[in-house]
Amino acid sequence: AGREIIMNRVPLNGVVWYPGGSMKHSRLYHNICVFFFHLLPAIFIDTLLFCLGYKPILMRVQRRINKGFEVFEYYTNNQWDFKSDIAQTVRQRLNAKERRDYKVDAVGLDISKYFEDCILAARTFILKEGNETLPAARRHMKVMWWVDLITRAVFWCLMLYWISGWVSSFYSVASPETPAVIAIDA
Repeated sequence: AGREIIMNRVPLNGVVWYPGGSMKHSRLYHNICVFFFHLLPAIFIDTLLFCLGYKPILMRVQRRINKGFEVFEYYTNNQWDFKSDIAQTVRQRLNAKERRDYKVDAVGLDISKYFEDCILAARTFILKEGNETLPAARRHMKVMWWVDLITRAVFWCLMLYWISGWVSSFYSVASPETPAVIAIDA
């Protein structure tokens, strides 16, 4: 629900890549993904920007993203159990009008609408982006979707090409049909 909201309903302005990703269960796999999908593109684009006479920025952005990952890693990789006995007691003591007016739990909460409102508030008050920029942000997000799709397709095609070349070279060296030529000097 959250990804659909940020990509389609309330996209942010100036995104440099299409939002995506997933939780990784392995630090090694995470680091491999960061290298291929964060660091290499940032280095490539920053080098291109430098050659064109612009200031490189993506490696700085990447360092900030990595800091964010480090900050949230502890909270996302550990299980948290919260006791809600007091909240349950308060909820039971409320009358019907108080339950409507004072939300103590998530009963009846439209989580999708809640997240949409949170992102709209962040756009407005933190990023200072007005609602009039939403159509342009949606168009930009569609362009980023295509860029992401094409880039991933090219990446996987190159990987398959590289792997097939490696495998075919392995089989051509180890093939029994290839006669071994031994030169003996007399």
